[in-house]
Amino acid sequence: MAQPIEVKNWDRREHYALFSGQKFPYLGVTWRVDVTNLHRWCKENAVSFYYALSWYTIRAMEPIENFHYRIVDGKPVRVGELIPSMTDLKPGSELFHIVTVEMEPEVTAFCRKATAKSAAQSGLLDQTDEQMEGLIYVSSLPWVDFTGVLNNREGPDDGTPQVLWGKYSRGADGRLTLPYSIDANHRLMDGLHLGRFAENLQRLLDEV
Repeated sequence: MAQPIEVKNWDRREHYALFSGQKFPYLGVTWRVDVTNLHRWCKENAVSFYYALSWYTIRAMEPIENFHYRIVDGKPVRVGELIPSMTDLKPGSELFHIVTVEMEPEVTAFCRKATAKSAAQSGLLDQTDEQMEGLIYVSSLPWVDFTGVLNNREGPDDGTPQVLWGKYSRGADGRLTLPYSIDANHRLMDGLHLGRFAENLQRLLDEV
């Protein structure tokens, strides 16, 4: 259950007010992420690279308080569990569906659960009201080694962080990297928090 934030005592109250006056209060960054270890591990263990990177993405966000902030009815709230909501293509289809899967303590269990749910899901959406509170939108564009991204937004109260990564490529040093993009509501977080997330993510991937 989302908990209301008492704005008058909130350390972000001035920043929240400043960016609340903007029609598009969002910030985003794109950078390259080294996925060499994760890609190798996924191949060796026959699990989905897409789902595995989704799991590590949420793991990297969880300890950062600002990723738990959302806006409900024009007021800031704090949600608990972060839940990946992933676009996915079924074999032979050009249309995606959105697979929402609650986190598991272990990455392999999460990947298997996500694989099974995606295969069984027939509609575009399959989410509960409780899951909607802590969603993180995750997607992949594996056909493009992009340098920037523009995501759709419902409006200035949309506080859900959005993540997208692209086609990976191998450099002259043999390392495998891919473009990784994230955008978030500036009313709820700043570049500092995106930077901490980027550091967390790369550290976790290097430890695979």
